Amino acid sequence: MRNAKDILLLHEEDAEEWALYLREIFMHVVEREAILLYPLHNLTSKKSQFLEKISTEQEPNDYISVIRQILDQEF
Repeated sequence: MRNAKDILLLHEEDAEEWALYLREIFMHVVEREAILLYPLHNLTSKKSQFLEKISTEQEPNDYISVIRQILDQEF
């Protein structure tokens, strides 16, 4: 994995304001273009797939791997 500082903020529709707030905070350490806000409603069927594969006991790299798989399938 490259030494990247990109940030992906996945959020529910009702948490969009929170995601915007977090983007503002993260803009102090990364460029705005490096922060992607992605609403989970865009994933629809992929959302349940994501939730099935993720647990709170997993490492951050596991989350990243699952997110990449789902986004790669969509695009």
